[in-house]
Amino acid sequence: MNHQDTHEDVEVKEHTNRNINTKREREKERSSMSADLSAVAASKTPREGKEEDKRSPYARGVDRALGVDVTLSWTEVQTLLLALKDRQEEQEGEIRQLKQQTRDMGELIQRQQLEIAELRRALSQNVLRNGDSAAIFEADTLQRCHKATVTAILFFDDKLLATASTDKSIIVWEKGKESEYTRIATLRGHASGISCLAKSGDLLASGSGDSTIKLWDIMGSMSCGGTIEEHTAAVTDVLQHDGLLASVSADGFLKVYDPLVGYDCIHSMDGQEGKAFCVCMCASVNLVATGHQSGAVKIWDPKSEWLCQRTLHSVRPGPLCNLTSWRGLLCAADRRCFVVLDPKNSWNQLAQSSERAHSKEITSIISTDQTDASEEDSDRIYLLATSSADGTTKFWDVHAMMESAKFSGSSTRYRHPPTASVTPPDFEPSAPKRVCSSVFSPDARLMLTGDSSGSVHIYAGFSSLFSAIDMPHHE
Repeated sequence: MNHQDTHEDVEVKEHTNRNINTKREREKERSSMSADLSAVAASKTPREGKEEDKRSPYARGVDRALGVDVTLSWTEVQTLLLALKDRQEEQEGEIRQLKQQTRDMGELIQRQQLEIAELRRALSQNVLRNGDSAAIFEADTLQRCHKATVTAILFFDDKLLATASTDKSIIVWEKGKESEYTRIATLRGHASGISCLAKSGDLLASGSGDSTIKLWDIMGSMSCGGTIEEHTAAVTDVLQHDGLLASVSADGFLKVYDPLVGYDCIHSMDGQEGKAFCVCMCASVNLVATGHQSGAVKIWDPKSEWLCQRTLHSVRPGPLCNLTSWRGLLCAADRRCFVVLDPKNSWNQLAQSSERAHSKEITSIISTDQTDASEEDSDRIYLLATSSADGTTKFWDVHAMMESAKFSGSSTRYRHPPTASVTPPDFEPSAPKRVCSSVFSPDARLMLTGDSSGSVHIYAGFSSLFSAIDMPHHE
């Protein structure tokens, strides 16, 4: 019994010793591993190791955001958020300041542009009042390019010019250096004299006394691409508006065509005021005006299926043969004088030129207002001119006309004379050549007139109205 107990005690002691040895071996392994980790940590760079980072929480937060192994405490995270919030408020303040500076600069630029526009207007008046020899001169003449009266002139684009005549032809010209024009094509196809021209997309539209409108491809084949036969009398004027083509005729109708459906007539309106002689776009109110034999102006709304919005009866006692837009206003001319109407103020009459502005009937009225009349442009001088069968072209100071009317309370009490006039070098007062058509170039630096001899006169000198004040170049 005693021997057996002794044997069991020996086994217990041996087992206990083995456990003690195992624990000692594990402790040695742990000590060795700890030493190895300490050595690795000591060999790492300060950013890679666990050493204390003494940089600001903001800088450490940036490293953290970039994926660098940096540990932030909760206090440091709060400090970082406060720093970011402060920085955001500073940046928002800077943005508000920059926006205010931008607004101030915009207002300053607008004031300067208005001042420059007024200076240019005053300059144009002064130059024109000095007479034609001081400003305007004839630069070139397309001598007898047509066999009969030149009835229409159109700048198709920057390089192409088209002229039309009662000789039933259209001549296409290409602009060269220094405003020299070279004939590149002659188009024929109308059975009667041509009265008007207009651009219609990439095509040229021509209206004729044969009651038709022809469409010409002057950028390609120089041939007729189609004929519109909707009117029953002579086509007197054509106009492109918002992709559509509009025409008026001696039959009294205004008709509208859509190029997208083969120039089918999509609207046909009877003006009921006798013959219709002219059509004009009033860009400031997006309406179309037509002038009639009765002396009335009819106002049409393209946005409302071209319904007649209003009829201005007896604008002039005679037939209204010419309309043009001038700085958002509508100028309507009969054979003797013209009146200025305000589309934005119930079409009130603001001014009227002197009676018998020309010794013979007015044949055309034009302005440099080739695009949006409501948009101020400091680079543009707004000129208004009338041409006549007396062989002259006269320029008008519309501002002075309106100011006098405002002062007197009547648009007809003060009827202003023109400020200047031009005539061809071969002008003979006893037998003048009728000026039957006229147009300003798109940049308003040239004016072209067509006369009854079949010649086209090119007048320059308008650039002096622009170059007298130095202007920065606009891209």
